Amino acid sequence: MGRKRHELECLKRWFILRDYMKQNNLTTAFFGDGDAVVFRSILAAYKERADCDAVINIETQPNDIHWVGAGESSIWTYQAIVDLCE
Repeated sequence: MGRKRHELECLKRWFILRDYMKQNNLTTAFFGDGDAVVFRSILAAYKERADCDAVINIETQPNDIHWVGAGESSIWTYQAIVDLCE
């Protein structure tokens, strides 16, 4: 799969999640890629961050300037995923 197609597939996940949440009347959802592993309670993570619209996994980096936010393990409110898709 070429890089452009791969990136398009990565973007599609947010539209699929948005549609899934709408169809199932979900106000909050955890999204995890197939190769993501959860070692702690997602409910506990949600309760800790309940005032956030989205919680994105930020891996530890060597300094404060160089960081990457990754959506492969993330918690979303429905409105946040709608806003992202728009």
